This record gives sequence, C-alpha cells and structure tokens, in this order.
Amino acid sequence: TESIVRARAAMRPAKIETTVARQGTPVSFNRRFLLKDGSVKTWANFRDPSVVRSAGPIDPEVGFVLVRDAEKKTPLMTLTNFALHLDTVGGALWSADYPYWIEQSLREQLGSDLVSIFGTGCCGNINHVDPSREERNDTKTIGSALARTVIAELPRLQPVESPTLHVRSA
Repeated sequence: TESIVRARAAMRPAKIETTVARQGTPVSFNRRFLLKDGSVKTWANFRDPSVVRSAGPIDPEVGFVLVRDAEKKTPLMTLTNFALHLDTVGGALWSADYPYWIEQSLREQLGSDLVSIFGTGCCGNINHVDPSREERNDTKTIGSALARTVIAELPRLQPVESPTLHVRSA
C-alpha cells in the first residue's frame, strides 16, 4: 500500500518518445543449424563440416521508448526491447544479465536517476553464442552494444502524441 501511495504522490505529466533501431554489432544468433543430411541440430557451429546454415533468422530490431518529464524535459525511464534470451551468465545464480549494462550505459548518457526496463522480444532459438567464434559474448559486450545502438537513435526519437494501450492476441 505504501508503494502505491508514494507512486501516486510522485506522479507528474510526462511525454513519450519512441524509435526502432537495427542492431549493428552482432550479439544474437540462431542456435539451431540445418545439416547436410536434412536434420536440424541445436548447438552446432560453423566449424562442423556437416553444417549447411543457420536454421532460422534472428530479429535485429531494437525497440526503444523514452519517457521524459513533460516540464523539465529530463529523461525519467526507458523501455528497451530486443529478441535475445537472458541466459548469458548461466548457472544457478541470479543475475540482471545484459540489461544491467544497457541501464548503466543509458544512465551515463541520460542521467543517473534513469529507470531502465527491458522487455525480451520473441527469442525461441536465439542465443548469445556466435557459432563462428570460440569465445561467447558476455553480458557487458551485449548490453553495451545494444545501448550504443539506442543512443545513436536518440536524435531520431518520435513523439507519441496520443498514447494509448492496446492488447492484441493471435
């Protein structure tokens, strides 16, 4: 109850801006591969001579929403959406994974009080393991790359004049 009361007391008019960018630095990869015999294998790589190609695409779009204080114009919060599993750390430990590094990079650019929210896009077979390399992408590499993509798009943010919430199911 206290958090609701505090949130209501802190309410203020805000403006919403949005953009969609294309992730330039490769940080997401399909983890399934079509083999020469027609079968599909998970966790292969391009060094395997039986691999023909990746079994499916990735989604390179990075959706981004920025909410600003309507009067001061200062950034309040962001929502970043990208199709990549949050399993970079692995194991049984809790981790903020790469969204932590998105937040850190955005805070450097937009202010230390910024609240950063991350939404995972559709990522059924999408992972952080580049099948053409031995080493895996780490959380800082992924999060920082996504943040650079978003930061480069900031000048192209478009205002959302009449924000409405819609739900769609198919």
